[in-house]
Amino acid sequence: MKKLLSILLITCLLFVSGCKKKPAPGDPGSPQASAFRNPLQIWMSGSKDEEQFLEAMAKQFVSLGGKEFQGLAFKIINFSTDEALQERSIDKMAEGGGPDIVYTNGEWIFNNSNKLMAIANDPGLTAEQFNDSFVRAASQTLTVEKDSTTMILGVPLSVDTMALYYNSEHILDRLPDRNIPGKTWEEFQQDVVNLTKADTSVERFAVSGTALGRGDNIHYSYDVVENIMFQQGVQFITYDKSQYTFHNTQGKGVLGRQGNLGVDAMNFFTSFSDPRYKHYSWSDLMANQTNPALNFETFVSGRVSMIFGYHRDKNKIMQAMDFYKSRGGKAIDADMIKTTYFPQPKSTLGFGSRKLLARVHALGVSKNSKLAKVSWRFLKFLSWKENQESYHNQTGNPTAMVELLAEHQQNPDMQVFATQSKFAVTNIIPHRKSILRRKMAEIITLINQGKGAAGPLLKSLADELNIELRDRSTMEVQTLRR
Repeated sequence: MKKLLSILLITCLLFVSGCKKKPAPGDPGSPQASAFRNPLQIWMSGSKDEEQFLEAMAKQFVSLGGKEFQGLAFKIINFSTDEALQERSIDKMAEGGGPDIVYTNGEWIFNNSNKLMAIANDPGLTAEQFNDSFVRAASQTLTVEKDSTTMILGVPLSVDTMALYYNSEHILDRLPDRNIPGKTWEEFQQDVVNLTKADTSVERFAVSGTALGRGDNIHYSYDVVENIMFQQGVQFITYDKSQYTFHNTQGKGVLGRQGNLGVDAMNFFTSFSDPRYKHYSWSDLMANQTNPALNFETFVSGRVSMIFGYHRDKNKIMQAMDFYKSRGGKAIDADMIKTTYFPQPKSTLGFGSRKLLARVHALGVSKNSKLAKVSWRFLKFLSWKENQESYHNQTGNPTAMVELLAEHQQNPDMQVFATQSKFAVTNIIPHRKSILRRKMAEIITLINQGKGAAGPLLKSLADELNIELRDRSTMEVQTLRR
């Protein structure tokens, strides 16, 4: 009898469990709700303003989605540097995890396209719409052709370029024939001679014409050298990306001299810290290399007339000014700080032939993401004109959207950067730029110390990088064979 009752009880329980009501869509435990059990993660490296912009856009996106996105949450992790973000992303993606969306430079997105989910023939963002909407630097880093189809790798928020920041009072006082710095490198070089005031101090200068020539105490040594090389026509790498060639391109240099263009660019750059030259204007003591502000502080103190930087550096310059004042320093008037175009070789001065490199800041979607489709819907949402404009208004950064550039060119603070964004291009190489920046800075320092010449040092670097490329290619082949 007891055995019979036990069988009946088990049968009843199985029946009840089998007839249990299925959860309605949206209920906890339903397929839709379980898709949003974990937050959609955005990993980024950017300013607090950019982080707040993405947070606001995420809330608006979820709100517009209504019931479809019920339970969807976003988690934003902001890394201190792009390099830290990229290394962490690669490590976690290799393990099958990582972010759903990564916000970093466009070159990294292009070079890691095999780890990202691309879209094609999407009615929400076609290749034609993308190319019509965004500047060409964005198209170069965020689209790729595959089987005669244009694949979109990500969506840009900003395209930044390098410009010349200058102390307008110095220019007015010391340049005899102009109220702005020269447009060509020849004019720039002469401006430095006129602006520099040498003295007998340990720094060697009461006022420096420009902060150039060293790799240890100024921002963007490599970026300036890279731009000069690019302007001259240096071929950085072969078309198949198999071998670096920046050390052996021949032609006319920045000042019209015939020879090795990469060597010429490096020698031109380092000459500004070489006492043998008339335009010598920068020493190792003009900025403290342990101070994160480096030459930005020298600039706000009034001891250097011209420095190079991106639009994003305006806030950093203002912060350097506030910190300098907090320590009792007498800073220049903020209204004296102006910007003008990055100098050009005389031969490329016409509008159609001006040459400059761009930094693209964009978002891509990881192939590992369990919310890849939702992530791409969010990226397409960010591509809308009103949201691109909102990004600019929130952060002040230059837009990547062509339609908005005309408006930004009317803003005195944006005019130079908005104009340059239109014609700037990207220089995509297999290695991360952070690696090249560090290695080029080492070369510059050796030249500064008289421990090597540009030609052999650049060749040695190219050989080192080419060995790494060959090793990487061999590993990829072996992986495919497995």
